[in-house]
Amino acid sequence: MGRLVERLPDEVTSDEATAFGWPVARMLHARSYVLSRVGDPQGAEAAAAEAIAAYPPWKVRPIAQIELHRAATAVRMGDLEGGLGHAGAVLDRLDAAHHTMFVRGAAVRVLEALPAVEAARAPAVKQYRERLALSPARPTTEA
Repeated sequence: MGRLVERLPDEVTSDEATAFGWPVARMLHARSYVLSRVGDPQGAEAAAAEAIAAYPPWKVRPIAQIELHRAATAVRMGDLEGGLGHAGAVLDRLDAAHHTMFVRGAAVRVLEALPAVEAARAPAVKQYRERLALSPARPTTEA
């Protein structure tokens, strides 16, 4: 994917405002998501760090999503307390106005990373589920 993005015209890689653009940060974000889903903890961490570094600090929504990728990776690897704690902290730091459907989708995917049915009954999981039920997702066109 990185090689393809390198070959895209500047009008596509410089377009950060529309869904038709593919700036490098968006490609790195996608890489972080994929590696967090396939269970490659070292690759996922490296991809998350690279993606976060590619965004300016004021891009809080995509950065929060990537931090939630990190939380999902921790949960997938069996660190329920650490992963769910990290996810909760990410959501706490993010102003409620930024809890969009994209951010909430990433927050829900942390639960989807649970390694076993038994883990779903853990107290930390129950608390996280309750937390997600508190505020509704806001529809938006911005990721």
